[in-house]
Amino acid sequence: MRYIFVSIILAVVLEANYVKWMPTYDMAHAKALQEKKGLFVLLVENYDEAKQINYELFTNKEYVESINENFVCVIINKEQTSSYPIELLYTLEYPAMFFLNTYELFACKAFFGLPTQKQFQEHLKLCY
Repeated sequence: MRYIFVSIILAVVLEANYVKWMPTYDMAHAKALQEKKGLFVLLVENYDEAKQINYELFTNKEYVESINENFVCVIINKEQTSSYPIELLYTLEYPAMFFLNTYELFACKAFFGLPTQKQFQEHLKLCY
């Protein structure tokens, strides 16, 4: 019985659809250049906020696959000023979502605040 339960849990986890986050901006940018993808940068005030956003917007949603196909993603805490181009992505409003092309130019308008799933999905369509 325990093996059946573990098998079911494992199957659910393997089928789950998650955004693939890179640990640093520099690594994400290098990967975006290599794979010829855009950059999706999520700026947060703290990692509790990041967990909430990740759970509400980026877990098992139909648009997560297209995010991973079109962007290299990175979450940055606002205190990490040395790990991303703060002069380019400057904001006083958190969370902030920036969509950049491989040249670090804006692919579409930034999104500030926590959008609903529908708002995010509509905005995302403008950024490919």
